[in-house]
Amino acid sequence: MRTFPDEYYKELFRLKGLNYKKDSVQRPRYFGLITNDVVYKRLAPGILEELQRQTPKSSSGRPKNKLHQRLTPDMGTQSCVSTSPLSSQS
Repeated sequence: MRTFPDEYYKELFRLKGLNYKKDSVQRPRYFGLITNDVVYKRLAPGILEELQRQTPKSSSGRPKNKLHQRLTPDMGTQSCVSTSPLSSQS
């Protein structure tokens, strides 16, 4: 199950004036900062900090995994899916 639908990224590309390539999974790095702000910080108090704490880091200090890979039914998954403005779209 995808955490964020193609429409989410398509709209980020549109808002930033970038060309969206549906066949590509590469996204600008700052899209992660936007997602942290508009999704994880607003999901529930402390979720972003807990996800960052639990995500293993590489030797350079960068996360080894995406934050959504740490979501569980108890920590955010249901809230993320049910509160997404895109979850009601077909």
